Amino acid sequence: MKLSDHQAAFSADLAYMVAWVPNGLPGARIRILEVLRHEIMQRVYVLAGRSQTLKSYHLEATAVDLALDIDGVYQTSTEAYRPVGEKWESLSKYNRWGGRFGDGNHLERMRQPRAEPTLEA
Repeated sequence: MKLSDHQAAFSADLAYMVAWVPNGLPGARIRILEVLRHEIMQRVYVLAGRSQTLKSYHLEATAVDLALDIDGVYQTSTEAYRPVGEKWESLSKYNRWGGRFGDGNHLERMRQPRAEPTLEA
């Protein structure tokens, strides 16, 4: 698959998630915080401790950071994002939830299928 194919699939899955959250999680909504990130900003995030890698999928526009609100309250715990992450991973074998590595509000589409099993409820 070409990068543009992954970007198109990522975009379609993200649009699905934006529509799914208010229906699948009563009282919830998500906000898109960041998708495409320039390499310079990625370096800033790594130096500041906000990211662990210089090889972020944000650099390819195949990752998103979200804000999840439940009943009007912004959620900061990884566990609050679990239903979102589980749904995300169910959409494609290329989709991975950042909660697997401590970044609960992060969703990404990888270039290779997940090696680990999907999340179970």
